[in-house]
Amino acid sequence: MFPPSEYERYCSNFASTPTTSGLDQIGARIPQEVLRRILLFIQGGYHFAQKQKDDVGQLALTCRYWASQCQPAIFKSIRLRSGKDLEGLLSLMASPLSRVAGYIKTLWLVQEGRWNVPWLHLVALRLVPKLSLDTEETIYLSIDRSYEPAAIRSIHDGLPRSYPSFSSHISLLYLSDARFNSFADLLHLVDEMPSLQHLYCVRVTWPMAPDTPPVVSHQRRIPPDLSDVTMGKCTDNSALVRILTGRRRKARASTTASLDFGLDSEQQHTIYKLVHKFAKEEVEMCRCFLTTIDSAYSE
Repeated sequence: MFPPSEYERYCSNFASTPTTSGLDQIGARIPQEVLRRILLFIQGGYHFAQKQKDDVGQLALTCRYWASQCQPAIFKSIRLRSGKDLEGLLSLMASPLSRVAGYIKTLWLVQEGRWNVPWLHLVALRLVPKLSLDTEETIYLSIDRSYEPAAIRSIHDGLPRSYPSFSSHISLLYLSDARFNSFADLLHLVDEMPSLQHLYCVRVTWPMAPDTPPVVSHQRRIPPDLSDVTMGKCTDNSALVRILTGRRRKARASTTASLDFGLDSEQQHTIYKLVHKFAKEEVEMCRCFLTTIDSAYSE
């Protein structure tokens, strides 16, 4: 038979179940470092799944102390799939006692199905002003065009009008089953997001003649912090090189090295041909990213 636990010994002093304040005292005696390790073990990463959030939610019900420690982890990254989800979050934040707005650091927006009722622009208009989002990883946007066969050219397609306040906050774009009328249209969409850092394209298509490299305008300016592009099962996976290399916009108050390598069109074409040869053999997926080494960048 196992010896009684601290909790059981504590409960033996009461005729009934210990009060909430009593549980708070037990929770408060657990070192914050231990609770943090428990949260990290359950979370398993920066953006954890709903099941893991449910587990942390159960911990939050232990006592007020644990609730104060768990709630920031639960709400740190919020996933919204519809205008209904947005309204629900705004309603939760409307209570004068709610602290949710201060916990939210990253928004993950998911647009699936037909774009019958636009709602993404409402995030910038009604939600973002109420938050203190992470400056590095603000909005992740996932767009699935499986049910929208029409070609797109802009991140604002399907919205009432263009909303720079929306596109300027997007740091990651996951684009699947989208059709473009040209590779230039894909570049146009990418360049609309000045804060974009990561781009993932799956089954993204555009017209392309055999053995003809994608055409890139000399006037194009790449988002300054775009450093990671992945393409899988696209018309030309090696085209990611043309997305990632070239002239870049000037970053505002940037303290990091510039990603503009000053490559001319011939040098860019040479790099594309090398990657294209590899991508023809590795047809499923191709990835190109830049890493920081001593304030300099390498491919």
